[in-house]
Amino acid sequence: MKIINLLYFTIGFVSVSLGAVIPVYTSSGNIVPEPLLTYLDCPIGDIVCKDNMRNKCTKSKAYKICMDSDPLKLEESLSKKKIDIGDYNPYEYCRIHNKVCDMIESYNKPLTKDLIFDIDKYLTCKSDDDDCKLSKGSTCRFVVKMCWGNYPKKACKKLSETCEKIED
Repeated sequence: MKIINLLYFTIGFVSVSLGAVIPVYTSSGNIVPEPLLTYLDCPIGDIVCKDNMRNKCTKSKAYKICMDSDPLKLEESLSKKKIDIGDYNPYEYCRIHNKVCDMIESYNKPLTKDLIFDIDKYLTCKSDDDDCKLSKGSTCRFVVKMCWGNYPKKACKKLSETCEKIED
């Protein structure tokens, strides 16, 4: 799993650095269709967001149809609910949808410079908003782990100190 995350990180870092748009792939090598990318749109390491997205993904109309429909009527069921399956056949789409729901917790967007250097964004929670603090704190700590060895030590140390301030 660490190798897969490192691969996602490397590909993402290169794509952000070059300004290129590189598609997101499932572990089986399929490109994640555009409508399913919303489930992967959580800040790096944000466990609260990822948990919410996983719940949304597994409770979506498409997921329920994929899991509950008669295989012979799958295409008809998806079409009836106006679910965009792109260029995939219904069985491929359902397999990809299932994989996306499974990869939400381990997937992280590419590391960007603003995640390292724009530290004020981690300190935007109200003093009584524990959910916000949990989200920002988990993101900040995860980014710090990715920072070491990839960015200047001074920047990583400053970010680490910022993470400590979130819980105060």
